[in-house]
Amino acid sequence: MTQHGSIALQARIDNAGDDTSDYVSTALKELAGSLADAMTNKYGSHLTRRIVELCSKEERTAIVREIAGQVVGISRSRFGTWTIQKLVESLDSDDQISIIKEQLKDQVVDMTKCPNGNHVIKYCLQTLTPADNQFIYEALTVDIMDIARHKYGCSMLQRCLDYATEEQARLVSDRVAVNALPLIQDAFGNYIVQYVLELGFEESSVAIVDQMVGHFADLAREKFGSNVVEKCVVKAGSDALAVVMLEIMVPGQLESLVGDPYGNYVVQGILESC
Repeated sequence: MTQHGSIALQARIDNAGDDTSDYVSTALKELAGSLADAMTNKYGSHLTRRIVELCSKEERTAIVREIAGQVVGISRSRFGTWTIQKLVESLDSDDQISIIKEQLKDQVVDMTKCPNGNHVIKYCLQTLTPADNQFIYEALTVDIMDIARHKYGCSMLQRCLDYATEEQARLVSDRVAVNALPLIQDAFGNYIVQYVLELGFEESSVAIVDQMVGHFADLAREKFGSNVVEKCVVKAGSDALAVVMLEIMVPGQLESLVGDPYGNYVVQGILESC
């Protein structure tokens, strides 16, 4: 857990050649009982990442079991998050995956909003199978309003859609659509509504447009809402365009929007889409 000591140990392992596995095993034996401390240490985290990467399947399983009760705490720490990300990336057995899932499943929402912990959830989405990640989708859709309006949570939902099966993507999209109107007016929530419109699921797009009916002109004048109205005009199809135009093409409304700092972009989008 010192700068020079960590560098020396990493170099020893990297230059061990045929003895690499023996050196890794020796390091793990010495670190037994102190792995969590090493993982969250500024210098120790570099060594533990290298060990996690180079150890055998059996040793990796032992690591997962030793830190099982501390996975969330390590993930939330500044340096520990990097080691857990490397561990998730290196998982190579159902037993290892099962232990990590069990530790994370009740903490997904809190982890999503943590500046360090959210990266671990993203690594799960990137490296585990959609089936193994189902627990993430189930947790996030229960508290989707809270998550979508959070700086890190909004980004997490977008990554969920990137790595989802069609069924999982529809699950997230439908939950977003049901809560579309308040999300549209939020600094972060509007981005996930736009993302869902980009996916093009008809049911979700229709539900979003339905929530906006009667509010298009007002939303077009808002900083965040105008972005979603523009996206509706371009992505939600001719029916949505017709609904928007019905609300905007009334006496006084169009002139007002043309001169509005946000509304003018909506009018330009309509002209381009007609």
